[in-house]
Amino acid sequence: MNFHQHSRRDNRYIPRAFWMLLILSLGILFLNTVTNQSISKFLRSIASPIWRVEARVVASPLGAYFLSKESLLKENKELKNRLNEAKLDLLLFPVLESENKELKLLLGRVSGDTRLLATVLVPPHRNKYDTLVIDIGEDQPVSKGDLVVAHPNVPIGIISSLNGKTALVSLFSDPDRETNSLISGVGPTTLVGLGGGNFKIELPRSAVVNVGDVVRLPDLESRVVGVVGEIEANPTDAFKKIIVNSPINIFSLRFVEIVVGN
Repeated sequence: MNFHQHSRRDNRYIPRAFWMLLILSLGILFLNTVTNQSISKFLRSIASPIWRVEARVVASPLGAYFLSKESLLKENKELKNRLNEAKLDLLLFPVLESENKELKLLLGRVSGDTRLLATVLVPPHRNKYDTLVIDIGEDQPVSKGDLVVAHPNVPIGIISSLNGKTALVSLFSDPDRETNSLISGVGPTTLVGLGGGNFKIELPRSAVVNVGDVVRLPDLESRVVGVVGEIEANPTDAFKKIIVNSPINIFSLRFVEIVVGN
């Protein structure tokens, strides 16, 4: 039992002794080159047994072990660095590919509107209520009240304020915000924001509405602003509540378009 403990303790000092011998021998070799011949002979006589021990250690399995271990550690570190770089490339590839496709679709679209592409700087979950900040401001031909749409042509809000190079967009789903809308077969309705890209509409109980019906803005483009996701009706109430969901995820928006002068 004690033998094994002493063996482990002694093994910890072997690498240190090996490097001390190596440094000492190199120092003696250096002095040997810069001193006179008599001193050099004296130094060589001292260094001779050290060099022999060093040669034996290096040639022994123990020396090979430490040298190979050092090279393996270095190689392992290099491989880890390459692996991390490869992982980063794999993570970035789908992001860059998706961004490239999205930009091609946005820039290649033919439309009668004058539009400006903008990058979302601050998404709704990092801003006040249902608002976002974009990288277009007073330095571009946009105005307060211009419509903001997300791909593919989904109206999400309007520009509410402009600064030098940024603008604040108020989303239609901002809590308690009212927006005129249309439901096919029902006629004009009023969307009321609930937050998070959701809305509600109150309609007479007799109105015929189904889950999946689209809700549009009352403009020439008839852009789809939402889809009926749920209907809450109580037989004793004169009205029923329609829950409408935006067809896009407002929290993952990266690009939007401003319809200039709409």
